[in-house]
Amino acid sequence: MIVKAPVNSLRSAELQCKYGAKEIYLGLRSDKLNRLSFSGRGSIKVDKKGSNSNIESGEELNKIISHCHEKGVSVALAANCPSLPDAMKDGYEEYINEVIELGVDSIIVGDLASLILVRKIVPKDFYVTASVFMESYNIGVVQMLKHLGANEVYIPHHLKYEEIEKICDEGLNIGVFANYGCSFSNGRCGLIHRWGEEIDMGIPCRAKFDISSKNGSIKDAYPILDFGLDCCLCTIKKLMDFNIHSLKLIDRATPVEQVLPFTKVYSTAIKMFQEGKNLDEIKAMAFKTVPWWENQFCATKNCRYMDNCYSSYYI
Repeated sequence: MIVKAPVNSLRSAELQCKYGAKEIYLGLRSDKLNRLSFSGRGSIKVDKKGSNSNIESGEELNKIISHCHEKGVSVALAANCPSLPDAMKDGYEEYINEVIELGVDSIIVGDLASLILVRKIVPKDFYVTASVFMESYNIGVVQMLKHLGANEVYIPHHLKYEEIEKICDEGLNIGVFANYGCSFSNGRCGLIHRWGEEIDMGIPCRAKFDISSKNGSIKDAYPILDFGLDCCLCTIKKLMDFNIHSLKLIDRATPVEQVLPFTKVYSTAIKMFQEGKNLDEIKAMAFKTVPWWENQFCATKNCRYMDNCYSSYYI
């Protein structure tokens, strides 16, 4: 099992490699689009250094690829726009051809049209990943994606142990999400945000709301739409036993400093489990590495892939 981490600049790639990521993924800005992108994220500034959610140029991407390959880290290109209308097809093809020439190791696609098109463009043995936008909630979807040429599939974080185990028997590399992610139907949420819109919508599904009723009102109420579960530290060993290929971290649209604690904790946890350490030792490492981890996740039982993963829907 490896950690797959998001990157939005050469600096962030260098840091992710340093903190233990074995694969990074990124998007490349295209002059064919303004606010949108071919990479499943809008073109927005993510930090005071001016980094964009997508890599600014092929030249910078080339430097990232060289650095990562020098460190033994593979590079995945996000080409996972949730849908590919005819008007975007030519630009999308150019986008794919450019990154193939630059030397990326794999491409992430976000819908069936993209998967079919990419398979026609790339070499036969090129590695293609089906993103969570495919909504692979069951074996049937995974089998279809395998038939269409996907080498790897990322499954939604709403699944439980027994469902994940069955999907892992299909002979594909399977990836899961380790930190955060969409609260709703992972990959198809209707609360679209962070696509470069002029107003800052924040993250609607995790926002607090003012609630009014006949009995009074509540300011900054608990995030009533938040069904997300944000930590899989206690489930890593079982996921490893299922031969899960990678733990994917989000988010390219945030400063890298917000992601690095997860990279370090999860990469270290994988190594410690491989060395035979137990869960208590792994948790002690996490709490020491990231002091807020215990209160943020453990105290709230914010545990992913366990029996509580559906509980929010029954409130």
